[in-house]
Amino acid sequence: MEATRCLVAVLLSLAVLTAVHAAPWEISGDGRTVTVTTPTLRAVVRDGTLVALGNLTGGDTLFVAKPESQAAPALRDAKGFSSADADTRVTCTTTAAGVRIALTGTAGDPSARLTLDLGMDRDGALTVQQSAERAAPELLSASWGIAGIDATRTQVVIPANGGTVIDGLRGPGALALPWPANWQAALVIVQGEQGGFSVSTQDPEAQFKRVDLRRIGREFALTFATESRAAYDQARAVVSPVWRIQAYRGDGKVPALDYRGRMAGTLELRPIAERGPAWLRDIRTVVRVSREVTVADLRGLATEIDARQTLLYVPDWRRHPYDVLYPDYTPRDGFGDWCRAAQALGFRVMPHFNLVGVNVASPELAKIERFLQTDRVSGQRVGWYLGRPDSPNQIVCLNPASVVVRQFLIEHIKTAYEQVRFDAMPLDFPVIGPTHDGDPDGMTCARGAEVYLRELQAAIPEVPCGAEGLNEPILASSLAQCGEPFWVSSAPGTQVHPVRSLLFAPYCGLYGHLGIPSQATSLPAYLTHHDFLDRMGGWPTLGLDGPIDPRNAGTDFALLEVELPRAQPFGLLYDASPVTPGTGLAELPFITGSTTDGLLREGSIWGSGKVESAEIEGN
Repeated sequence: MEATRCLVAVLLSLAVLTAVHAAPWEISGDGRTVTVTTPTLRAVVRDGTLVALGNLTGGDTLFVAKPESQAAPALRDAKGFSSADADTRVTCTTTAAGVRIALTGTAGDPSARLTLDLGMDRDGALTVQQSAERAAPELLSASWGIAGIDATRTQVVIPANGGTVIDGLRGPGALALPWPANWQAALVIVQGEQGGFSVSTQDPEAQFKRVDLRRIGREFALTFATESRAAYDQARAVVSPVWRIQAYRGDGKVPALDYRGRMAGTLELRPIAERGPAWLRDIRTVVRVSREVTVADLRGLATEIDARQTLLYVPDWRRHPYDVLYPDYTPRDGFGDWCRAAQALGFRVMPHFNLVGVNVASPELAKIERFLQTDRVSGQRVGWYLGRPDSPNQIVCLNPASVVVRQFLIEHIKTAYEQVRFDAMPLDFPVIGPTHDGDPDGMTCARGAEVYLRELQAAIPEVPCGAEGLNEPILASSLAQCGEPFWVSSAPGTQVHPVRSLLFAPYCGLYGHLGIPSQATSLPAYLTHHDFLDRMGGWPTLGLDGPIDPRNAGTDFALLEVELPRAQPFGLLYDASPVTPGTGLAELPFITGSTTDGLLREGSIWGSGKVESAEIEGN
């Protein structure tokens, strides 16, 4: 181990001396270490692990000289990990694109074969694509990693759990983030004082993956895993997407904005300002409306806020109780008239739907049951309240990778639209995960969700889609509920960060969850949600359960929020504008501003690198 650390230090020192004039790819005499020099970075990969990365852009180099941490290539199954070790045979050979690192045998599994294909992107990024196989089935994933990152000098910014920044030294000792449920965009930013590096992937096939962060003393390591795709009892191989490692100088917006552009190209995204409908550009407020609210109550609401800038979210509008007997979207008696009266006042109406859910008691389940999502290992059905057999709210989840499922769900939503003519359709409960039987129609469940939303939008083009939560597979939505206050609690050394909002802002508006406590009756609980949403740059959201009372302290607070300059079109995006004195806005380092250029103020939670000097060399 000591010899390995010394060799890494020597190799990196030699690379510094020969910098620009070195050949791009160098393989050590023992055939186990690769050094690559690009216009932006100098990287050392030893036994398949990235152990040093010099930043040639003028930004910070954030690795220790003698790494103690480990992030060896590994395979994972239900029993645990099988990692490359001292007995693993390692060979490095040049290829037309760069270097191939082949590893044979892992701890406890001599049949394991892992390959890392290293390349260089046009902008100087180092690329890594992993493939792996073994003799036994039930392989869950393969991973590769980065070790030796200096925890004392870094923060890790991740678009996970709504957006998170982790203090390298004081953050959690271990953190696992699966994509897309928690890791909502496949980007990790390691930020120092004046720059750092990022790891990301653009994955057209939307494969399931995971990032793990582990802190060991004053270092931390990152590992990046890709899930297998075959049926569980046949899964013996994994091929990852192409990962990009790029150095930069400046603050964390540099890699974030670079990623945003790449993501938009891969997902073929158009900003909501361009794709319409036109009325969506005027929305500034979302009001969750209960079943008891009358048209007279809406008239009262219209005297307090501009109806033309308000979206009414109606969770309980069907003839069945909330979350019972999906996908029956038959409206309750009188809802069509209520909807038309609200629209006549200027409001837009958004009744509640479910993304992939079917109730266990639904008479339609039998004809679609073969397309249910199932747990990757156990094969058990995935859903809600499945451990409560007497609950009418038991829901199982369909797999949108199946064209049969997509057609089934779209038909039901389209029928509801023909009956009610609502303005927007929020789709709740976005369960998207790897399934026991593998990919139906050759498509992952995540990719199926992307296609489903596009097909639904094409079926009802005048009605924008919405979602619960926000991640890459459902980014075709025009608006999304922010549910993180219910299921995210900050660990020591972590705090909320607006990186997810910066990535997704042009493409999707954000508003409060349907379960947000009432500002009128539960103001302290409401403020917990409000503060999180405010940091994300979302639309002000309030509840209406009857006649509005502007004299109520909570309602008065919520109405004031509607009037503040923060209530921008789409509620998101950040810029470099200072906070206007006298607005009453808190001096947060991530307050919203105009929606023109998508940048936060410099010197903020993003890091101290200057925006005007921030760049990625080679672009």
